[in-house]
Amino acid sequence: MRILIVDDSMVSRVKAREALKVFEDVEFVEAANGEEAIPYLTVPDHIAELVILDTQMPEMNGHELLEIMKGHNIRIPVIMVTAEQRKNEVVKALNLGAKNYLSKPYTAKMLADKVESVMAAVGGGLKRRIP
Repeated sequence: MRILIVDDSMVSRVKAREALKVFEDVEFVEAANGEEAIPYLTVPDHIAELVILDTQMPEMNGHELLEIMKGHNIRIPVIMVTAEQRKNEVVKALNLGAKNYLSKPYTAKMLADKVESVMAAVGGGLKRRIP
């Protein structure tokens, strides 16, 4: 399974990648903004099966990328990650098609549990590694 992590913070991308290594057979691809993420949503053989998407990024933010995905009927599940605690930001993301959201700061377990929940809801199974 290919997971796309979109965040302008390299530290946040590494943190997410490390948190999701609890799953078997996962490949990670990364983008620093929405513009860099587009090939992983549209180019055959590169398409991600799940997107972890930050809201605030330069060039193209998370909401703008969700709008593009919605406009092009791209139905890859998205978990929106936000440092903002404003309810309207979360509602906007969900209305644009995000399957769920997670507030920063989060723990590795919180992210892994959210990913597992979203993938189970869309029929994509993930198997945790045995510690």
